[in-house]
Amino acid sequence: MYKLFLFLIFTCSFYLQKSLAQSAFEIVIENELDEYLIDGVKDYDGNYILTGTSQEFVNKKGYVHYSSVLMKVDTLGSYITKVLQYPDTNCGLLNVLLMSDSNYLFSGYIESVASDSNQLWLYKTDKLLNKIWEKRFRIGLDEGYTKCEFSSNAFINENNDIIYGAYASYENSNQDDIVFIKISQEGEFISSRQIHYQFTQFFTDITQVPNSNDIIAFVYHISIFGYQINAIRLDSSFNIISTIPLENSNYFYEHIGSVANWITDTSFIYTGFIDAVSNPVEDQRIAASIFDTTYKPLKEIDFGKVDTIDYPAYNNSAVFINDTTIYVAGFG
Repeated sequence: MYKLFLFLIFTCSFYLQKSLAQSAFEIVIENELDEYLIDGVKDYDGNYILTGTSQEFVNKKGYVHYSSVLMKVDTLGSYITKVLQYPDTNCGLLNVLLMSDSNYLFSGYIESVASDSNQLWLYKTDKLLNKIWEKRFRIGLDEGYTKCEFSSNAFINENNDIIYGAYASYENSNQDDIVFIKISQEGEFISSRQIHYQFTQFFTDITQVPNSNDIIAFVYHISIFGYQINAIRLDSSFNIISTIPLENSNYFYEHIGSVANWITDTSFIYTGFIDAVSNPVEDQRIAASIFDTTYKPLKEIDFGKVDTIDYPAYNNSAVFINDTTIYVAGFG
């Protein structure tokens, strides 16, 4: 069976709720592998730089082999791709950032198939996706934790350091605690910190508060109470300042979502998966909201069901905005 490798862009007006139309172009690449685009960034020339994974089941050895896929798409839809494959080694580049020198820094994990210990993998390329340098290193964990896994969530702070979100797995348990990692743009480790919670946690996005060194991490936890998103504000040393749920009187934000952009220094757009308070699970939809930094919703749009052709985007759905438009992308 052929799998599809898709790149879609959709636009919707925040002020005209019913305005939704496909824009630009669509790319489909057919092959026999499972391939996924996980993250992307727009460079200074208007190109889209994307990263993801390629998965292949190895019959003779009985495991799935993971490789990394890099892709660059220009404004007309022309593209180049590069697949990074290593024998007996699983890898995935889950995030891409645009560096101040106009080159691209990809990040993710790499590990031997025979082991169960991820390394943080940094892979810097030029504009043609040619390698400039790569670095690999393990993140030290507290006693009792066996493995560090890396997410697609990262940003560059005001000091030009890179903040990554990761997870620490506790031995003999299914619980994952969140981890924050700080790296220089040269790929040198600066610091990290684990944050323990009663239940397993996962990032949906990480952002920096404008004109501040504070960080807001959007995290959901798996518990008997569901998957509600909490906004965790931290200082530059990863100390927690506050934890507040994203919600209003009609619904709460659930386990998928992302920050599109900051509207002002004190308000931002967040889009994501929502559950109605009156009928959770049975009425799951997509919504976009403008929140202030106290997480009070200032304006909201309910897009409706997530499983329709008209509104297909749900994963990391908000990627960019301008004065009148939100660009939304995803896969279903």
